[in-house]
Amino acid sequence: MTTRIVTDANGRNYITTEPLPAKIIDYEAAYYALQKRIDALEALLERQTARIVELQEHIENFDGEDR
Repeated sequence: MTTRIVTDANGRNYITTEPLPAKIIDYEAAYYALQKRIDALEALLERQTARIVELQEHIENFDGEDR
């Protein structure tokens, strides 16, 4: 069993060993899956942005020669 700190409606903290409700666990799993996907999409966006900048620089330096 996992021990965790819980805050009640009055703002008091207490320690419990009660398991989390299944619905909360489902939401937590979905949150982490979405966060992982967001991180992957942000990395993709960074790579694509860098590629666009490279292509823009190449176009600006293009003088008609094959390189």
